[in-house]
Amino acid sequence: MNSLDMDGPFKLDPATVRKVVQGGMPGNFALGHLDGGKRFAVQYVGRHDVDVLDGLMAALRAGIGQPGLTARLFGSDRRANAFKFSYAVDQRAAFEKQCRNYHDFNASGKLENGSHPASPSGSGLSCPTCGA
Repeated sequence: MNSLDMDGPFKLDPATVRKVVQGGMPGNFALGHLDGGKRFAVQYVGRHDVDVLDGLMAALRAGIGQPGLTARLFGSDRRANAFKFSYAVDQRAAFEKQCRNYHDFNASGKLENGSHPASPSGSGLSCPTCGA
């Protein structure tokens, strides 16, 4: 069974994010929902190379994990209502963890992530899983 290796889940709202996550550190996060068994179902994996708190708040503002208009009308998509996160020692560690999480949880394209995580600008890093 795959593991995000993150703290949480916590309620996904700005007040909880600010309360739980310390700013100024790189890190990773996952957005998702609690299923019927209260298990965290991953919908999106992200990172921020400088400040994971900023990354989470930006994801909230962008509406990541929230169903689009059609899904809201027909009630077919789950709304992200929880998050998990972890700190990273540097941008390389954050990138490599996001890549692993992306590959572990994107079986059959279930994540909302539109494409493979991009390496940090100018880093020359490649994915430890697939080399991208």
